[in-house]
Amino acid sequence: MEQGNTLKDDEVLALAESMQSISSWESRLHLLQILPMVSIPNDAQLLIEDFVRESLPSTNKFVRAWAIQGMYELSRKRSELQSEVFFLCEKTMQTESASLKARVRKILAQLDKA
Repeated sequence: MEQGNTLKDDEVLALAESMQSISSWESRLHLLQILPMVSIPNDAQLLIEDFVRESLPSTNKFVRAWAIQGMYELSRKRSELQSEVFFLCEKTMQTESASLKARVRKILAQLDKA
């Protein structure tokens, strides 16, 4: 993905359908990290949202940070999620470690541009 490769809508949907079975934090993190590089088709949005929401309370701080990024990516297509993303960012800035705050600062900067 970082080299410019893309996924077709049916491939994204197949990936979204398999996300619920992913349990290792490393795999979750990888999937969350590619979300900004994927065009999310409408029929995959709810499946991906479920996966992202399940990742938000992770014990791994990197998974939590990228889950917030995932919520931001979803909010770009579904504006009703924007206030929730802003709340997650604000909460993180008050309670989380510096590494999470760094990711959230990037999200907040993107929100300011929108």
